[in-house]
Amino acid sequence: MTFRHTDHRAPAVLVLLACAALLPGGPRSAGADAPPPGHVDLARLAWAGPAAERADRATLDATLDSLRREADGAALTAPRLLRLLRLADRARTLTAWHADYYHLRAALDTRDLESPRAEDALETATDRAFEPFQARIAGLDEATLRGWLEQEPGLAPYRPFLAERRRQGARALAPGAAELGTAATGWQFPLYQRLVERTDFGTVTGPDGPLDVRRQRIAIAASPDSALREEGMRKLVAGYARERDLYAFTLLQTVQAQNDLARAYGQADRPAQAYDQRHLGVPEVRALIAAVRARGAIFQRYETALARSRAVLAGQPPPRLTLPRLAQAMRAALAPLGPDYAREVDALLDPANGRLELGPGEHRQAGGFSFVLPGGAHGVYLDGFEGYPADVSRLAHECGHALHYRTYERAGAPAVDGPAFGEAAALFGETIVLEHLARTAPDAAASLAWRQSELRFLLEVFLGAKDAELEQTIYDAAAAGRLASADDLDALTARVDSAYTLDRRPEMAGRWIRASLLFEDPLYYSNYLYSGLILTALYQQFERDPRRFAARYLDFLRQPSSTPPREMLQRTLGIALDDPALLEDAFALLEREVAAFEADVDRVAQGRGSGARR
Repeated sequence: MTFRHTDHRAPAVLVLLACAALLPGGPRSAGADAPPPGHVDLARLAWAGPAAERADRATLDATLDSLRREADGAALTAPRLLRLLRLADRARTLTAWHADYYHLRAALDTRDLESPRAEDALETATDRAFEPFQARIAGLDEATLRGWLEQEPGLAPYRPFLAERRRQGARALAPGAAELGTAATGWQFPLYQRLVERTDFGTVTGPDGPLDVRRQRIAIAASPDSALREEGMRKLVAGYARERDLYAFTLLQTVQAQNDLARAYGQADRPAQAYDQRHLGVPEVRALIAAVRARGAIFQRYETALARSRAVLAGQPPPRLTLPRLAQAMRAALAPLGPDYAREVDALLDPANGRLELGPGEHRQAGGFSFVLPGGAHGVYLDGFEGYPADVSRLAHECGHALHYRTYERAGAPAVDGPAFGEAAALFGETIVLEHLARTAPDAAASLAWRQSELRFLLEVFLGAKDAELEQTIYDAAAAGRLASADDLDALTARVDSAYTLDRRPEMAGRWIRASLLFEDPLYYSNYLYSGLILTALYQQFERDPRRFAARYLDFLRQPSSTPPREMLQRTLGIALDDPALLEDAFALLEREVAAFEADVDRVAQGRGSGARR
């Protein structure tokens, strides 16, 4: 229920302001010993430590208690329902502030085992408090609720949430099941992190000295020295493989626990539950995966062009950006989205605000996420940032999540809900920033380097399909009793990947270990599949008329995730999710873009032109 990229809830701006006034642990003035730019000062922006956080938790505890009492109280009326919903908003907001504080602490030092426990305890307490609230809403009579919605205008923003809660009501767990869910599913990802943390991946020797294979993997992958890149990849794969049996055990336990919990909700399994929460069914997700898989040659064509591009650029250092230069590029690239959005970009990227945590550090959680701070300001965590294209894309992606939540909040949307299609928004911002960098690069080589990164994300529908198919196939094989070992997972991964990639190296079959969302947020990968498809439509609309597109796109960012996606996409963006033309248009766009990239590679190889097409 927190505000990282795998979540779908966000607070309403009015609730944020009200709660900020009540929390002694809210934003504080800057201290003389504030950390340097690129680091979040938790003592200033949140709490000085766990003791201070616990001392400030009285407001959250009181809010949860009020929510329980109100939900168990007298018969509902329209005004009482509105009061109950606003209490739930406040509870979600406060829980997010406190839980994300611990999530960030844990990411900053993976040896900290108390912070994940504190985060789980906070979320479990809130889930438990929400049980009577959700049961009360699920039991509402449809005619009565319709009358209340007409009678009380304040209920209007909650209409999608109320409809969704009633739709899901028959699948609610029995009271007390929140603790069971945490006990069954809360240990696997911490174990995964501990396995990674205790592994010595070794180093490779770069031109300026040794590079840590895991922590500096982006710098290694960006090296113009192909031998260095290959050595780094071999050592990275070998490091993960040392604990492959324990990773397999952890993943299989994840699958079993997630399926058991889904059945407790009355669902067939975790895939059925996860897709249903997104208003999808297993057959239609399988059908979309199959349709994309059948066109996997498009991505393979990109891989061939990418190999040629790397050969052309061999020996040339990759482009790198400082944080100020990246901030400037992001402002320029996203300027068509309007002044309000630009102000949010500036606030997020301003070093004085301290909302970016970019490392490095010896015991940091790999990857990145966005988070919310007390008072409602969103920030971004990355395990490191050295300005390479992969660093730039990661930061732009997570900034996209943070900016999406802020746009949603500023619309006064309910905290009990959250913004829709978060990955589509993050991918769109990421792609547009990389396109801007390719177009404005100072020379042909730099333009081509940015362009190959941009196209990789524009092709996300293929990567999303590959990962979604891998995850669905893992659950299918486990249910059929065909999955018992790391070898089984390797074989399964190789079969799935064969349709999407030309890379047939045996060690690549173990990529399931590095697909951390399999452990952290099961069945999340299908989000990338659908978001990748939506991205292609967003990209085409933006290319045709950026400023006219902006109003529709900002309306899309303000939409709650409870709204049925087909209706919402059609209304805001004119995207018909079920129209076969959407997928065919996507493939046509991607074929054109790959062909243009091939031409870019040819031009640079022949020493002609800038390499930039726009």
